[in-house]
Amino acid sequence: MAFIYLLLLIIGIITGIALIMAIASYLYYKKMENNLQTKRTEVYDEED
Repeated sequence: MAFIYLLLLIIGIITGIALIMAIASYLYYKKMENNLQTKRTEVYDEED
């Protein structure tokens, strides 16, 4: 019985880490996207 709880705990930890990594990478991607957009507008302003 203890083995089942241990297995569930390990699965829960792995799932939690995967979820945190997914959220972090998504937020990082959105931030990078925003930075690229601001850089593009700056470049366009300089060209004009």
